[in-house]
Amino acid sequence: MRIVRYAESPLGRDPTQIDYADYRVVDGVQIPFRVMLSEPEAVSTVQLQSVEQNVQNDDTRFPQPQGIRSSTSPGQAIGAAALASYGLPQIRSLYYFLKKTP
Repeated sequence: MRIVRYAESPLGRDPTQIDYADYRVVDGVQIPFRVMLSEPEAVSTVQLQSVEQNVQNDDTRFPQPQGIRSSTSPGQAIGAAALASYGLPQIRSLYYFLKKTP
């Protein structure tokens, strides 16, 4: 699957392409094990080795980043478009965005 999004910048439209690949079935759900993020200034690839779903996490393992506030209630679902608007560097913040409001 590929997502292409554009952001306005002082130099014009700035494209970002996200490619999801290497899908594998984990607990009956297809999960992309490789995500490639392509921007004009850089290309990043994340390759997962394993995925575990519905694992209990200790909140001390992922401390709340300073200054991050959620705009949703705990447990409130967000749509695929909103999720796709997040880039790879925000994954830890996204975990808290979805999990709870400080």
